[in-house]
Formats: sequence, structure tokens, C-alpha cells
Amino acid sequence: MFFSNPVEAFANIRRALRPKGRLVFACFRAREENPWVTIPFAAAKHLLPPVKQPGPEDPGQFAFADQARVRRILEGAGFRELKFTPHDPVMRLGRNAREAAEFSSQIGPTTRALADAPEDRKRVLQQAVREAVEQEFARHERPDGVTLKAAIWIVSARA
Repeated sequence: MFFSNPVEAFANIRRALRPKGRLVFACFRAREENPWVTIPFAAAKHLLPPVKQPGPEDPGQFAFADQARVRRILEGAGFRELKFTPHDPVMRLGRNAREAAEFSSQIGPTTRALADAPEDRKRVLQQAVREAVEQEFARHERPDGVTLKAAIWIVSARA
């Protein structure tokens, strides 16, 4: 998902496999299908500077959401017998809202937006974002912690 030239990267992986070797990986489906990312971002969006979303061909967390793009990449790298299996796990983000907010401050679009914040406001903004996200996660806190749905592909292919 993070390769700048994914066809070349996967071609290199294919060369490392034995003949008829198997590649299997998991990648996220569309951002909109992943509340574990969209919920904290929505809770903090009003505090964040404008965020430029990556384009459909740009590296990033959701770069492999589109099956057609992944198929084009893997077939271009020499893979065949591609299979996409949807999987919808529940992600445990933390034991409580505070822990989940801490986790969400380290990964995803909220983190990317904070990276672009003006340096003189960054620390205050980080704290405000963490508080807004923690408040939202408190609504999702259950005895087993804060859990939210994820949507991934299990992708398999043959060399």
C-alpha cells in the first residue's frame, strides 16, 4: 500500500518466490468502510487544518481498496490466479476511550493532518484532537474496550 512503484515492488517479491509460489496479504478496503478510521477523524475534523486526501494511485493506507487497481498491479508484476476475499474484523483500539484515542493519534488521517499543522500550534492542537477523539470513543466503550469494525481484503495470488 505504501510503495511508490507497486508493480516494480511486487515484481521483486514475485522473483523471490519459488515457481508457482503463493502470495497472500491483507489490505484495507475503502476508507468509508472502516469506521475505526472514519470515526476518530470525524470527531476531530473541526479542529484540523484541511487535509489533502491521497489520490487513487497514491501510496497510502487505502491505496489497495480498489480490486481493479490491485489486479492491474499484481498482474503487471506477473502474478496470476488472483483471489479477493472480504474480511470484516472488529478492531480493538484500546481497553478504554483514553487508550483508544492514544492509538488513533499514532495512525491514520488524523495523524497526517496533525503533521501538517503549524509548529507553533501543534502541541495544543494535538491535545485538543486527542480530547475530542477520546470523547467520541467514550460513546463506543464497552466492557471489552473500544472496538470498531474494519474492512479488509485478503488477497492471494500465484507466481
